[in-house]
Parts: sequence; C-alpha cells; structure tokens
Amino acid sequence: MEFVKAARLSSRIGHAGCVVKLFRFFLGAMFALCLIWLILMPREPSYQGKHLTEWLELYSTNRFPFDKEAESAIRHFGAAGPPIFLAKMTTRESRIRLDLMTHVPKPVLRALHIPSGNDCRARIDHERQLGAYGFAASGPEARPFVPDLMALLNDKEPRVRYLTVFALRSLGPVASEALPSLIKCLDDPDFTIRDDAIASLGTIHEQPGRIVPIITNFLEKNRSNLILRGDAIRSLGSFGADAKAAVPMISGFLNDNNEEVRSEASNALGRIDPTFARKAAVQ
Repeated sequence: MEFVKAARLSSRIGHAGCVVKLFRFFLGAMFALCLIWLILMPREPSYQGKHLTEWLELYSTNRFPFDKEAESAIRHFGAAGPPIFLAKMTTRESRIRLDLMTHVPKPVLRALHIPSGNDCRARIDHERQLGAYGFAASGPEARPFVPDLMALLNDKEPRVRYLTVFALRSLGPVASEALPSLIKCLDDPDFTIRDDAIASLGTIHEQPGRIVPIITNFLEKNRSNLILRGDAIRSLGSFGADAKAAVPMISGFLNDNNEEVRSEASNALGRIDPTFARKAAVQ
C-alpha cells in the first residue's frame, strides 16, 4: 500500500515537473522570438526627432493644433509612409499565442509581465487604428495603396472593415477607385460601416450621375435613422449643383423633428440650389 502511494506521489511530482518544464520551454521560446524580432525589425523613419508612430499617435488625438502639425509631419515621410500604414492595418496576432495566453493563469502573466489575450487584442486594434489614421493623413501618396485597402473591405472582422472605410473616406477623391467597393458597404450588417460608407460617397464626390441616385435611395431607405439620414443629406450636399435631382427629397427634411437634420438639409440645399434655399428659408 505504501508502495502504491509513493508511486502515485512520484507520478504527480513527475507530471508537475513536466508542466513546469513545458512552461519554461514556452517562455524561453517566446523570449527567443522576441529577441529575433527586435534584431530583425526594420527601423521606422523619423522626422524632427520623432518616429513615424509617434506622429501617428499625435495625429490620432484629433487635438488642434497638434493634429495639423502631425499631419504635415506624416506627409513629410512621403512614399515611405503608406507601406507602414498598411502593415499596421493588417496586423494580426497568432491564434496559437492568443489561445495559450487564455489558458495561462492571469497572476502568472502579471508576474512575468506578459500581456493577456485581451491586452494583445487591444494592442492590435490600436496598431490598426494608427494605420488608418496614417492613410487619412497621407493624401495623394496613398493612391497606389487604394487597391490594398479595397481588399481589406472583405475582411471577416468588422473592425478592420470599418477602419478601412474610415481611411478611404478620409482620402476623398484620392480613393475614387474604391467607389464600387464602398457602394457594396452600404449593405454591410455593421451600422458604423454603413454610416462611414455613405459619408465616403460624399467626400469622394465623383460620378454624380451614378452616385447621387444611390445616395438618394439610401436616404429614402434609412430616413427613420437620425444618423444615417443626416450623413446621407450631407453627402448629397457635397455634390453641389450636380445633386439637383435630390432637391425635392432634401427639402422634405427642412421640417424634420431633429434640429441637426434640419440644419443639414438647409446647408445641403444652399450648396445644391442657393435660389431654392433662399425661397425655402423665407417660407
């Protein structure tokens, strides 16, 4: 009986030892990979003493006048910027690593200063966001990368699709090649993607004969939604006189129950048909 107990105890100790060894091996492998990554990682370009990522961080705050300074700095990097922005937007974490982090006790992760699965996901999202802001600030230098952004509109992750639409919307006419893909985004199941997609048709404001009817139909379909109808009206206004066919529909929103929508309708009419807008204001 004592022999059996000793054997079981020995077996448990051996099992625990294997677990410890396996965990040590995992930590050693992670350390080695991090070391290799640090050695091989390409160095970011810098401007006025700040690396590109630092300028992206500043630009993403949207704090005037620092964002304008950062935008100017980001454009200073020229063609060197967009490849880095795309790399950030396509950042992915290893599925295996995330699964491993999920099974390692949190106290152990904290003690070893290893980020948890949630921390990794937050870091990746932040990297993607910085990449999107980079494209938003880069202007014409981003044109060769518009097809790459169009491909990301088919990503399975809604957050990636949203950040891509945001980047294309911010690029305006530079992203005109993406119009067909953005039109498809009007039917995306994610609300934020649909909203930024309808806004992007206005910021790009090209092909009015084709796009104005699409925006008008979208407005009719979503007239009960406060945010979508306001952004659709604003997009129509960006086409100016080319959106005259939409005047009857937009004028109907001058009596909207929301003040912001009424203001959007008035502003849009002022850009599309100033004479009609003045008459409507008098009435």
